[in-house]
Amino acid sequence: MSVVKCRGFHVTSVRQDLLDFFDDPKNWGEQEVKTDYMYVLLKEKNMLLTMEAEYKRSSETMLSPERIYKVEESMKNLEIVVRERNRAYNLLETGHDGERPTQLVENVLGLHKFYRLKEHFIPFYMNRKWLDKYKFNHWDLSHVAQFKKRFREKMVLEKNKERSLCKRYVKQILKKYPNVTDDAILSKYPDVNIKRLREEMD
Repeated sequence: MSVVKCRGFHVTSVRQDLLDFFDDPKNWGEQEVKTDYMYVLLKEKNMLLTMEAEYKRSSETMLSPERIYKVEESMKNLEIVVRERNRAYNLLETGHDGERPTQLVENVLGLHKFYRLKEHFIPFYMNRKWLDKYKFNHWDLSHVAQFKKRFREKMVLEKNKERSLCKRYVKQILKKYPNVTDDAILSKYPDVNIKRLREEMD
């Protein structure tokens, strides 16, 4: 029985070094060096997603599934670097960062959030889709004020609860390790007044 070896069809050039990630070496002397990091990451992500779908179809466990998250994290980091570079260039050339302007607005619950401004063809009061989407903005403001009051009360209670838990943990640490330094405790619990706790325990 003869075994026939076959090789998959590849449309890209085969290289065994890091040159596969860069542009043609003849462009390296130019003012702008073109790299294809994002393209390589997209290819890797598509390959991993295809592998994941195939493993799910065959009811098998994929090897090292965390590679997908690592590729996505690398893509996000690359986008952050490009965005920072574009912002710096625009600030240097035009005095503006080039980003979409944001405005602090209130939602239907009275909570503040940042809204990215964009251009519209018609004013908001003539846009029926916008009015249907934000029709609850015209509720009675007394309900919104009541909700904001209870929401702030809830946030204060949660903060006080967290603060009391931190104090309890620090007291347990001081009882178990009386020679512990204040810097070691403050590194993990910066909001706790250690001096007052030591006085209370004494």
